[in-house]
Amino acid sequence: MSIASEITRIKDNISNAYTKLEEKGATIPQDKNSNNLPSTIESITGGGGGSSKEAEWWNIRTKNNTDWSNLFTFVNKEYIPQNLDSSTVKIMYRTFYGATFTDDMTKLNLENVENAESIFDSLAGFFEEFEFKDMNMPNVTNLTNAFGGNTYLTKIGKINCPKCKEFFSTFAFCDNLTTIGEINLTSAVSDASSTSYTNPLYDIFNYCGNITDITFAGTINASLNLEDAGNNLTHDTLLSAVNALGVTTKTKTLKLGSSNLSRLSDEEKAIATEKGWTLA
Repeated sequence: MSIASEITRIKDNISNAYTKLEEKGATIPQDKNSNNLPSTIESITGGGGGSSKEAEWWNIRTKNNTDWSNLFTFVNKEYIPQNLDSSTVKIMYRTFYGATFTDDMTKLNLENVENAESIFDSLAGFFEEFEFKDMNMPNVTNLTNAFGGNTYLTKIGKINCPKCKEFFSTFAFCDNLTTIGEINLTSAVSDASSTSYTNPLYDIFNYCGNITDITFAGTINASLNLEDAGNNLTHDTLLSAVNALGVTTKTKTLKLGSSNLSRLSDEEKAIATEKGWTLA
């Protein structure tokens, strides 16, 4: 191999390297030489996953795809593109099931999602605590297991979900979860007991245990077991639940447990009983 051909090969390799770096979202310098390669590599945006170029590819690929079922199931964060456009997606069944949590997950546009069953179920956090910010899901009807199995999930902001009818095990096994900014259970309507599989609020807080703060928006129209959420619910949380109870002529129960129940005054308990509810 001649010196000239070797120089050509090196130049071609450098040129190809810059092409790949640009695809990865790197900031490309004016002088594309070997001296600038290290700083160019360092300019690649870190964080949640793939580059903007990869996100662009994904967004074009899924532009007219309203179903993202199982799309990133068990995927490591390095392979989940940032800035995904989910604005037209209606089905997110198990979309990120078992995947590594990334901050970008909290920024997704979920306004048109109708089915979010197990969307963030059992995320891998690698022993690091994480939280979700406010989530606007005005059209979702199914949040079954949506956040279930997330041991390192500590906080969730406001969840706007006025149309949601299914909350089966939505937060189950989130044993370090302390706060849910707000949740609307209005559309989950049932006369079944809280221990019945036909109750849309069945096991919603099963094996949580450390929740202190929840704000209930709208009305509660199905028997609810809040004792599963823990024995340290704040007075504000207890009162929020009692005030949210819908008037009923059927047998419906708000289970708080003796520890939580003891923090309510007789007058506050009467708010529930006057609406036809049983406190336990």
